Amino acid sequence: MDETKPLEDALARYEEMIQHTPTASVCGDKGKTLLDLKRYEEALLTFEHAIELDPNLPLAHYDKGVAFAHLQRNEEALLAYEQVIQQDPNYVRAYVNKGGALIHLKRYEEAVLAFEQAIQQDPTSTNAYKYKGVALGHLERYNDAMDAYNKTLQLAPTDKSVSETIDKLKLYQERLLNRKVNRIYAELWRVYYAILIVASGFTMALLSFRLSPLFALGIAILTIGAALLCCSKHFDQENGDSKYNLPVNPNIINVGIHRRGPWRVVRARARLHCQPQLDRLHFQHRRQQFLATLEAQWLDACQT
Repeated sequence: MDETKPLEDALARYEEMIQHTPTASVCGDKGKTLLDLKRYEEALLTFEHAIELDPNLPLAHYDKGVAFAHLQRNEEALLAYEQVIQQDPNYVRAYVNKGGALIHLKRYEEAVLAFEQAIQQDPTSTNAYKYKGVALGHLERYNDAMDAYNKTLQLAPTDKSVSETIDKLKLYQERLLNRKVNRIYAELWRVYYAILIVASGFTMALLSFRLSPLFALGIAILTIGAALLCCSKHFDQENGDSKYNLPVNPNIINVGIHRRGPWRVVRARARLHCQPQLDRLHFQHRRQQFLATLEAQWLDACQT
């Protein structure tokens, strides 16, 4: 049996009722049926008809905003939700959906405020806490986002999507911390190699000064240049010497590498720098995927 058959039958009855005695509430019910059938353009026209019949009906404006949201017309959805709030300041779902529209418009600070207003009206609103966590994640306020998700889990312990999101956020924070630590170690090793080059180079220059001051001066200039190159953050990735195969974590780099001479260290250092660059690109890609998954969740609650 076709699952849409009952909806089509209900739609036919609503249309018949509207032909005889059109009312805002009947138009609203017809529009909701069209939403269930995913006929969003027709639903939008129906809600506009309901508003013409009764401009002060908050539910019609709310449903109009839902239709706009499904059509990805988020600016217009935002205006519809604001109209609902103007007519009924206690309409919690309007605040929640307003925050969702603001997330899609990348206005995350305003979205957080909208969710906080929803929480003030209804401290048990799971969607308000849940999508507040999404907005805070976009703002990289991960501890606050974790608090919002934990509160959601307290209110809805059976919500698997929230528990999975918390696990992902914990993993994300751990990777972020590891990335910061690796950056610090990379900088320290760059300084270490620069000091090693300077010490070795100037020692050679002092030993050769009596034989040839000009030769000693050349060694000193080359030493300074090599040290500056070692500390540079724009060292060419292709200059790395693949046979050293340095690990990602500078903590476990083979400490015997400098025995091959300070000039070899300059080449080996390139691998220390290029790997964090690759990690950063991968990290950003994973972050975008993570946030896109969270952002998509708010549409699931539009019809609730």
